[in-house]
Formats: sequence, structure tokens, C-alpha cells
Amino acid sequence: MKRALLIATCACWALPANAQDDGELRLAPTSVWAVNYADDSCELARTFGAGEQEVTLFFRANSPGGRFLISAFGKPLEVTQPVTRIFVNLGGEEQLQAAFFALRNPDGLPGLQGLQLLSVGPIPNPRETEARIGLPGVLAVDPANERRVNYVALQSVLARDIVFETGSMGEPLAALRACTEELVSHWGVDVEKQRTLSSRASPLSNPQTWIRSTDYPGRTRRNGFVNYRLIVDEKGDVAECAIQGATQPAAFADIACSRLERRAEFSPALDAAGQPIRSYHVGSVIFLFPG
Repeated sequence: MKRALLIATCACWALPANAQDDGELRLAPTSVWAVNYADDSCELARTFGAGEQEVTLFFRANSPGGRFLISAFGKPLEVTQPVTRIFVNLGGEEQLQAAFFALRNPDGLPGLQGLQLLSVGPIPNPRETEARIGLPGVLAVDPANERRVNYVALQSVLARDIVFETGSMGEPLAALRACTEELVSHWGVDVEKQRTLSSRASPLSNPQTWIRSTDYPGRTRRNGFVNYRLIVDEKGDVAECAIQGATQPAAFADIACSRLERRAEFSPALDAAGQPIRSYHVGSVIFLFPG
């Protein structure tokens, strides 16, 4: 399933912007958007700026819907705090403070990995959407809102605010959603029946209790996160745990799946006729070093 889709946009070869003030670094794109179709996730990526100012911006989605994680890597993203909160401005359509891990990629470049799911527009209250029919986790995405987003800004913590001059995000985010729709077909569930669920697979206990402080890998002196997908069978049992993305070392992912398979419990999803059906649940685990 691994492949990439390139998305040409009208501003894809613009030169990096030179007009900047002391409190803001504006970066124009120096590549096209690319959607990477991985086995268990989708990633939208584009490079901005050049030389010492080069930064690659990523949108990552692990399941269908309008939600995604943002990360970025490049020399302007050097921060000292292991966990920091940054204001994310999506073209004025959505602005909120989100938590990020500071980390480095395999090439040693500093970066920021978002820990909170974002969307263009507010994420609805789960209590108001639990009975909504459709794929689990899918929002009522308004493409018009996405088209109006023409920049992404990381603000208020870095040495300078960083503004990515993305151009309209309508087509790139639509391509990301198309990728996540395809993901489900590889998960061993009936995709068409998932679209007409009358009830999703619902946790019977608080997911925050599924991973405990005593589960932190004792020899690992670093922070980490794990994105996971659980297949929930007709009885509500966890039939499969898959890792959709994780920081090193591998102990984070190994511990997450072993504990989730043991402790996670659900009421099963119900199809349109109210019958139990095999479905899925996605989530994340954040490991914070207790030192």
C-alpha cells in the first residue's frame, strides 16, 4: 500500500520570503505537497524555506475524518523544553494552544511533534456526536473552511513565530482525507457497514487508566508517544493492536500494545440493524519521563 501522491498547487515553487520582522519568520514553499500512503497512516508533507531556514511541515492522520497531528522539523525549531505548548493558527479558521514534544529526526534535525489532534473548525463534543451514523471519528468537514486556510502559524514559544505560507489547504486536506478513507479497507473490517453504524465501539472504562505510570519503561530516560489502533470484535474484546506511529525506543510501542490488549474493554459497535459488528478504535499514549 505504500505510495506517494504529489499535489501541485499554484504557489508550489515560490521563493522563500525575505520580508520579515524580528518576531516572525515567514516561509514560502520550496516543494509540492506529497501525500504518503503508509500501511497504517497517512502523511501530508511539504518543505518551506531554504538553507538554515528550511523546515518540513507534516500533517498526519491515522483514521478517517477531519482530524490530524502536526509536526515540523528544521533548524528554526530548536527549543529547550522537552514538552511545550504552542499556539497553532490555521489560517484564522482555528487557533488553539496545543502540546508538542521537542525531539530530533534520524538526521539530527530539531523538531516539534504535536500531541493533540487538530481540525479546521472545532472538534464536536463526543456526547453530542456519539449516536451520529458513520465511520468512527469522522467529523462533518466543511471543505469551504479548508479552502480558506492559506497559512499555518506556530506562535508564542519559539524564538520567532513561524508562518508557513501554504496557499489554500482545500486540495491537500481533501487528499489526506481520501488516503484515510482507503486505510480502513486494509483493517479487516466491513467498510460499507462501518459507514452506517448505529453505535461505535465505546470504551467501558476510562482510557486514561489503560496505561499507568508504573508502565513507563524503567531504563528509558526520555519522553515518548504512541499512536495505536485497536480492532474491537463483536464481543467488545480487543482482537488486534496495531501501532500507527511511535517515538523510539521500541519499548514505548511494545508496552502500549501489551497493556492495551490486557486492559482495554469496549461495548461493541452496532451495525445499522443494531447487531454487534467488528470495528475499530484509535487513540494515543503519551509517556512522560518521571524525572
